[in-house]
Amino acid sequence: AGPGVDRRTRARELTGRPAVSSQPGPPVGPPPPPNESPPTVCVVGAGAVGTMIGAMVSASGVRTTALARGRTLDSLRHNGWRLRQGERLLTAPVLAGSDPAGLGVADVVVLAVKAQSLPGLAPGLAPLIGDRTVVVPAMNGVPWWFCDGLGGPADGLRLSSVDPGGGVAAAL
Repeated sequence: AGPGVDRRTRARELTGRPAVSSQPGPPVGPPPPPNESPPTVCVVGAGAVGTMIGAMVSASGVRTTALARGRTLDSLRHNGWRLRQGERLLTAPVLAGSDPAGLGVADVVVLAVKAQSLPGLAPGLAPLIGDRTVVVPAMNGVPWWFCDGLGGPADGLRLSSVDPGGGVAAAL
């Protein structure tokens, strides 16, 4: 975007629709090749951050799945994504489950869980992750990969406080 052009205006220019819409629109970007299925984004952790990401992605027309549990899982299964923005309620479809194997491999996996939950959760996420899956950590705190590629004596250093035993790095 050029000077004086805000992100909402730029989004409208690129997609032909407002940046935030309460109505699902067509997928943004080129269609998948004829023998490939549309991309899938899996949100792991449907709290405040995960729901915001999942609802917005799904409302743009991208297929979403969610790994959830308890009341959150029940709500997603019955109501889909629900995101209140001021007076507006954005709703969008989602396939929700408690078993990663039931959701299948995703093109993008968004990790939106609390940092302390990830070491116990990461080893079970393998069914979501394929050779070309992109993992997007949408978490606060220092990530497990913080020292990767730094060079020098810190290169590859594992922070056991956020990845006890290296289980997160091995799984993801």
